[in-house]
Amino acid sequence: MLQSIKIIEKFTPLPKKVDVLRKRTVDSEDESTVTVTTAHRAKQLS
Repeated sequence: MLQSIKIIEKFTPLPKKVDVLRKRTVDSEDESTVTVTTAHRAKQLS
């Protein structure tokens, strides 16, 4: 719980930070200086 509170405190105000991220997005990876990706491990279908 304490870790969650620290994360919220660090990134407050979240809506403003999300707006900044949206304004800084680009359409092409070639235009970017940082690329953010996610990883997802697929479950085996048995």
